[in-house]
Amino acid sequence: MDTGNLDATIAEYREAVRLKSDDAAAHQSLGIALWKKGNISGAIAEYRAAVRLKPNEADMHRSLADALAEDGDLESAIDEYRQTLRLRPDDALAHNNLGSALQKKGDPEGAIAEYLKAIRLRPDLTSAHTNLARSLALKGDQEGAVSEYREALRFSPHDADLHYSLGRALAKKRNIASALAEYREALRLKPDLARVHYSLGVALARKRDIAGAISEYVEASLKSLWGKLLAQYFSLFVATVVLGYALGLVSFSHPMQHLQRLVAFPIAIMLFVYFYRWFFKGKEKQ
Repeated sequence: MDTGNLDATIAEYREAVRLKSDDAAAHQSLGIALWKKGNISGAIAEYRAAVRLKPNEADMHRSLADALAEDGDLESAIDEYRQTLRLRPDDALAHNNLGSALQKKGDPEGAIAEYLKAIRLRPDLTSAHTNLARSLALKGDQEGAVSEYREALRFSPHDADLHYSLGRALAKKRNIASALAEYREALRLKPDLARVHYSLGVALARKRDIAGAISEYVEASLKSLWGKLLAQYFSLFVATVVLGYALGLVSFSHPMQHLQRLVAFPIAIMLFVYFYRWFFKGKEKQ
């Protein structure tokens, strides 16, 4: 949904709430639209209004819980997820999201218990398998993590991040050959993942393939944020030199006279472009 349509949708829901303030569904729909707009505090206020109007609706509580978790209010999110599950104990997504909140709150055992409940209810819930794998990996249970990542990939075989995560777990188990295969599959699906190139380089180094490792480290550098910035700068620098020469502002016979301007001008353009994007992106969220 583009910004114009989203603004129109928000205006319509605000009018609906103004005309009928006791319409819980309208409050919830307004909350969804505000969240899409990036206004999380506004979304939470609307979800709270919906919950007050319909306190026995599990969906209302889960929407509020998800928004609170996104906003970092984990204690309140956990309470709302528990309310959701009191009303609808077989809600696999609520169990999964409660697990995520508990993990962030520092309760890994509670998180694992919730992920397992989610998987029992919905064995094909990829996010629950993935979250369980991460929790097990943090506990040092790499065997369990590998098993859950494989299960997640059974349902989402084209997820590059899952292949990467499985590769890392395999590498920690010293199964380098299988880790290499997973890293390469991740890069086949998403060639621009700098962190995967780096991990592949580490794995190749452990296999004593130094040339291959160096090649992957170079790829990681080029595809990292700094590598992209350097490439952008170099392109602008060359364009500046060519344009300056064409306009007679730069002489190749005396390049050092213009060096400071040649170096600074591309930086100024990049800063202007990034500030422009940041400023107007912020405006769109208001």
